[in-house]
Amino acid sequence: MGGQSRGRGGGGDGAGSFGGEGAGLKGAVELVGAPAVLQICHLNQLTGVLVARRGSQSVRIAFRHGQVVSAVGPDHEGPLVVYDFVGWPQGQFEFDRDAVIEGAPVSADFNALLLEGCRRLDERRRGRPVDLADTPAPPLTRPARLA
Repeated sequence: MGGQSRGRGGGGDGAGSFGGEGAGLKGAVELVGAPAVLQICHLNQLTGVLVARRGSQSVRIAFRHGQVVSAVGPDHEGPLVVYDFVGWPQGQFEFDRDAVIEGAPVSADFNALLLEGCRRLDERRRGRPVDLADTPAPPLTRPARLA
């Protein structure tokens, strides 16, 4: 007998709930912080969609082999969604490895996205205006290998 009747009450259409069949990772943002949630996806080279919810807001950040390939939020798409998510103090997240990857493509390097998101968060915390223009994060260059 499967464990289908345990957990979220079984039945229903599942709208607005987490825990679908493709869910591989889920939890509360406040336990590790939004930047760490992104890093977990990156360092483990995950492919799928990170869905995060905070109140009525939700974002979808798609990863392919640990790199962000698209991001969709309630008000915008692309890097700004990642920058905004980095500043979330709480919320719920779930990584769905079976979700369809959709949305505006993001071509910036993961580390550049994360650093820019943290820089913008720091500026907001200091009370400085943050440029909300959708400027892609600069690509990071890799150091030359020594022989």
